[in-house]
Amino acid sequence: SYDRALLERINASPINYIEKIIKALDIVSTDKDIVLIESARNLNYGAFAGISSKDICKAVKARAVLIMKYEDDIVDKILHFSGYFGNDFGGIIINMIPPENKERVEGLIVPFLEKMNLKL
Repeated sequence: SYDRALLERINASPINYIEKIIKALDIVSTDKDIVLIESARNLNYGAFAGISSKDICKAVKARAVLIMKYEDDIVDKILHFSGYFGNDFGGIIINMIPPENKERVEGLIVPFLEKMNLKL
């Protein structure tokens, strides 16, 4: 549990969770072309234990593909997260686009992100 992991860090006997994740991924990825790893509650969850989404991407040489709910300021959020993940950023899926915003997404947001060399 989260609290148990915090206590392990306090007591200086932390479990190497990233090593466990790497071993589990080795097992499940056998004979697979693609393996999807779902993040925890949010992208920073587990940072204190070295297992945030960013930490995991780096450790297993994965690329982060974010699924984000459409919001008016989604471009700012996409740019933020592409910078956060750096070379480990694999792209974005914009979800739950209201019908009245479809034209804005297709005519403005997508061309802008493509010009920034970001994958959609």
